[in-house]
Amino acid sequence: ATDADGDALTYTATQPANGSVTVAGAVATYTPNANYNGADSFTFTANDGTVDSASATVSVTVTAVNDAPVAVAQSIAVAEDTPGAATLAGSDVDGDALTFSIASQPSNGTVSLVGTTATYTPGANYSGADSFTFVANDGTVDSDPATVTVTVSGVNDAPVATDLTGSGAEDTMISVVLIATDSEGDPVTYALVSDASNGSVVVTGAQAVYTPEANYNGTDSFTYSASDQNATSAPATVTLTVTSVNDAPSVENVSVSTTNDAAAAVQFLGSDVDGDALTFSIAAAPAFGTVTVSGSSASYQANAGFVGTDSFGYVANDGTDDSAMGVVSITVLPALTFSVQFINSGGSGIPSAVDVYYGGSLVATGLSARAGTVYLTLPAGGVTVAVAESPSVSAASAFASYTPGWSQGDQVVAVLSGVGGSPASTRLISFSGSSASSDPALIDARFVHASGASGVLDIGTISTTSDHLPLVGYASGVTFESVTSVQTLPSESAVFRVKNSGISGATLGEYQIDLSSDAGDSMTMILAGQSGGTGLDDLVLFGISADGTPRIPVTVTDIDYESEQPKEFVLDGNFPNPFNPSTNIQFDLPSQAEVKVDVLDLLGRNMISIPAQTFGAGPDQSISIDASSLPSGIYIYRVVAHTSAKTFVSTRTMTLIK
Repeated sequence: ATDADGDALTYTATQPANGSVTVAGAVATYTPNANYNGADSFTFTANDGTVDSASATVSVTVTAVNDAPVAVAQSIAVAEDTPGAATLAGSDVDGDALTFSIASQPSNGTVSLVGTTATYTPGANYSGADSFTFVANDGTVDSDPATVTVTVSGVNDAPVATDLTGSGAEDTMISVVLIATDSEGDPVTYALVSDASNGSVVVTGAQAVYTPEANYNGTDSFTYSASDQNATSAPATVTLTVTSVNDAPSVENVSVSTTNDAAAAVQFLGSDVDGDALTFSIAAAPAFGTVTVSGSSASYQANAGFVGTDSFGYVANDGTDDSAMGVVSITVLPALTFSVQFINSGGSGIPSAVDVYYGGSLVATGLSARAGTVYLTLPAGGVTVAVAESPSVSAASAFASYTPGWSQGDQVVAVLSGVGGSPASTRLISFSGSSASSDPALIDARFVHASGASGVLDIGTISTTSDHLPLVGYASGVTFESVTSVQTLPSESAVFRVKNSGISGATLGEYQIDLSSDAGDSMTMILAGQSGGTGLDDLVLFGISADGTPRIPVTVTDIDYESEQPKEFVLDGNFPNPFNPSTNIQFDLPSQAEVKVDVLDLLGRNMISIPAQTFGAGPDQSISIDASSLPSGIYIYRVVAHTSAKTFVSTRTMTLIK
């Protein structure tokens, strides 16, 4: 400004619309409002100390300069283990479009950004405060960082149970300490989820005790869980290794019976849970006999003359350990001793003592005092029996050959007589003879006691309807495998009767003569010719064994004597034996019992089982076995009898021949 008078001037200014002005001397400083750009103006006047000048205008042009955007801080809340989203915001005075970026990650989580959405994921199981920062950009510059404050609320987490392992020896408990973690540090409790397959588990506190099944070894497992009172973990598995330990084998007690002249076959009964092969040995010798072991069986032979009960002990060994001792109980019965007798009788007279010749003795093996089957092996060529005027005896074989010369009217009979020992009963085996005469036959069958008393069966002429006389004059219960009867010559009918008995008119096929005697006595059955001729042709009885050797079977049943109540269980054997296809298992019972029978092969495999049946006390009980489904061979049968006081187990062998 100028002053005509040359006075010193001072200045004052008005404020602009979009800024502010400060005057210092003759200098006016214009400051635009923040972020303003465009036209602005202010006026000023000059004063010479007296008057003001007219106002003058100062026009201001404010050129634009870019402004950084501003990011807006905010807060979000999320639940533990749950993501949360924040929508980022900012402003720009220039109105520029903004983009956002994460400036710093949170301390206890992570942030991902898509557009304006920032997703915060807390760290596993984290709860509490957290934060992250972001900036806005207007295309030129970033804003200052803004903070997103995150509050993570706590949520209960289930504990985590740990998979574990354990090991121990067979038949020994295995203890395992259970382990679980809880992110909140809460106390945990443990529970069994699934039990072991081959044992049992008991959980007490943090300890699990596994008890394997008896004799089990191998791998087993169970599962458990942990709880913190609010949640339960997923199941964890405990894997167990049970190492094997050798188990001693076990054996069963065995009962057998025999006669004092026959060896008893004993089948040992042993088992081993480890499946080891077993060997057997004698642990305690018998007191009244000897025993020989062969593999899994033994043969017991009673001392000569011994009758009663005996026993011995045996053990099984699996290659490492012996079993506890098993006891084999043997009942030794008196032997039935039979002799083959050849009796020569002239005419129809009763033979005297000098007419009886013994050609050797045969011992009936495998035969009790009451029942069984005796097999007598014929020598090559069979039994030679002829008639001689001066008889002689040769005892060269079990069946002695009696070879006398011929004497008209004499006949010869071979019989099997009981002598000594148990009550005797006569059993006819065979007789053969020849005749030089063709006279009609008239034959007496005589029953002769040692005392000399006799009864006569008078057989007259025989009907031509049959040219053989059926053999009906032997004792009841005696059977033969094959019979060739007496060939007869007459053509007239006849009467069959027993003299002095009051019985007449009985037919040949209906009346059987029962021969029995008191203990210690003996009896024979003979045929004696009358009227000078016998009419006898050969009568021979043959049975053929598996190897082709001729045998004579004599079935002995119901020997007459007053039976006593058995004091012990006795397995009498099976009848018939050999057999096809059925046989009867025979036994005596001291009291009522449940009796079960199993048939095993020689490998110990069960082939037939007969369910338990109830029997009353007494001798001569039996159970029938049908072996139609089995092949030929030797089998073991085991009889188990349960009485109210005791259990009896006894085994024997039987032979099936098809």
